Amino acid sequence: MFARLVIIVLTVLMCGISSFSAHASNLCQTEKFNYDTLANYSIRFRHDKSDIDLDYMTNRETLMAIRSHLDELVEESPESIATIIITGYASPVGDAPYNERLSLLRAQATEAYLRSIPGIENIDMNVSGKGEDWTTFIQDVKAGYKRKNRELVFSILDSKIPVYRMERRLQGLEKDQTTWRFLSKNHMTESRHAVTIVIVKKRRVLVPLPEPEVPTAKAVTQNVSDISRTLDCNSQPSRVPVASIRTNLLVPFLNAGVEVPLGNRWSVAADYYFPWVWPSQKNKNCFELLGWNLEGRYWFGKNRIPQDRLKGHSLGAYVAGGYYDFERNYKGIQGEFVSSGVDYTYSMAVGRRKNLHLQFTVAAGYIRSWGRTYKVFGDYGALYPDEGTLIWEYVGPTKAAVTLVVPFYKKEGRK
Repeated sequence: MFARLVIIVLTVLMCGISSFSAHASNLCQTEKFNYDTLANYSIRFRHDKSDIDLDYMTNRETLMAIRSHLDELVEESPESIATIIITGYASPVGDAPYNERLSLLRAQATEAYLRSIPGIENIDMNVSGKGEDWTTFIQDVKAGYKRKNRELVFSILDSKIPVYRMERRLQGLEKDQTTWRFLSKNHMTESRHAVTIVIVKKRRVLVPLPEPEVPTAKAVTQNVSDISRTLDCNSQPSRVPVASIRTNLLVPFLNAGVEVPLGNRWSVAADYYFPWVWPSQKNKNCFELLGWNLEGRYWFGKNRIPQDRLKGHSLGAYVAGGYYDFERNYKGIQGEFVSSGVDYTYSMAVGRRKNLHLQFTVAAGYIRSWGRTYKVFGDYGALYPDEGTLIWEYVGPTKAAVTLVVPFYKKEGRK
């Protein structure tokens, strides 16, 4: 009640001052900002490139127009520029994660160019990469595709299926992918326009001050929501892998591991294998193995970003060790082993939401084992070890893995 009274008193005083300055006007006014979209520009990029080429298509003229427009706004008032929205795109050709990275790199290159313009170095810019621009591609195909199978192509484009499945259907229309190659060559230039630039201007307006009332939590939330919708700058948070758990599907449910990225190009991992099949009561056969594996990996790829972690091609070095007990038909060997070597891994995002990774690994290296043979005389018999230790060494392929990886993510906002 006291807070409401204070607000009313302050409002009356403000209205009184405004009335005096407005020559006894009865209307109390306040400032409000509206946001106007002033212009929308497109910068074009060559295939698979992220650097701005002034000589490509209309880039030189477009950038000159942008610079002239910004110079005028800066001369008028730098504060009038609310934000510059820079959104990158790529055509639907190639790997989706790669295209997402390429679209972000194109947007970042455009941001660097704009910040070189005097007067806007500190202007807020919202930069994001949207990946493959299927919307523009579909529009271009429907406007200009005239081949005989156009109805079939249009039916695929109109289907309510994920874009990766749409791409596979278009590629699978012929064995040699004639249609897809034609679409890639003739209808993806527009979807490769790559970057859109939207300049948003802040404009002051005077509006009547409403009757004072104590704001509620619901009203404050609504105001924040309205402002967010007004300045929708496509700055959705991106997900960055920070760790993962994994299992080799070639030994299902009998191993587990963890992997942690160290920056964008390195990672470390540890695995534990426990394919331990208990011997039968007759003590005739058994397969028992406990082992561990530690490795470090270097991930290849130009201009890797945090979203690329634990994906792509990598080369690693590992050390491993453990012990074993193998027996068949009352004859067996027990021992220990150590191993080291190098491995190659390719990791790809899978699943409807690309939340999981699938890794394919092959390795080669060195194994050294110390084993002791033994015999069992009849059912339920005891183990009788032979004398001496059998030592053997091996150089060659050492492991293969098809690994299901479950990453854990943190969200990072894009600015």
